[in-house]
This record gives sequence, structure tokens and C-alpha cells, in this order.
Amino acid sequence: MKYILFISLLPLFFSCNNSPNKPQSNIPESKITFDMDTIHINRISVGDSITVVFRYKNSGEAPLKVINVAGSCSCTIPYHDSTPINPGKTGFIRVQYKNAADTSAIFKVVVVETNQTSAPLHSIYLVTN
Repeated sequence: MKYILFISLLPLFFSCNNSPNKPQSNIPESKITFDMDTIHINRISVGDSITVVFRYKNSGEAPLKVINVAGSCSCTIPYHDSTPINPGKTGFIRVQYKNAADTSAIFKVVVVETNQTSAPLHSIYLVTN
């Protein structure tokens, strides 16, 4: 009998806490917003390279810092400035693509790591038309 009573009251213990486990805070956060997250380029000849610029804005309320950028392969070389970007200001990430031997369509990914706590990783793309 005690076992049945315990089982019947068990859902009550787990249903009492309806609030999420995430603490709520009013701490200002940075937020990166890209003008375009994908840049389309024409195919380039083997041995050539092209450099494109991804512009972004800090649409948050705290300084934004780009911590790291990484290309999907050695032919995709990103450059960034590690200087914090104040709210409302803009910055850029320059990406150089070196076509060593590829004559097919490309789809290159650059992963951008920021100090944005809610979503620190962002992807930008370089693709051929």
C-alpha cells in the first residue's frame, strides 16, 4: 500500500518546479549581426585567389569581441581584428579563398567565435554561383 501511495505522489514532486533552470539576468550582452552571412562569387581559375569581406554590426548592448575565426579547409583563410566592437558599431572579417586545384562548385564555411554568451558560434559562407 505504501508503495502505491509513493508511486501516485511521485508526479507531484516533479511537477512543482515549473521554472526553467536558467537564471534570469539583466546583464547586457553583445550580439553579432552580419550584413550577409553568405557571399556568392563566380568560379575562379585554378591557381587564383579571391578575397571577400563580411561586414557585421554589434547590435547588442555590450562590447563584442571576435575571439577566433576558422576556415573549413586550408584554402579558406580568414582574417579578423580582435579589437572589441562597441554597441552600434561595425567590424569586418576578411576571407581569402585560394583555388589550388578545384574546378567544381565550392561551399566554404568560416566559423566565427564571439563573446556573445547566448550563441557564441556563428557560421558565414563563401559559395560559387
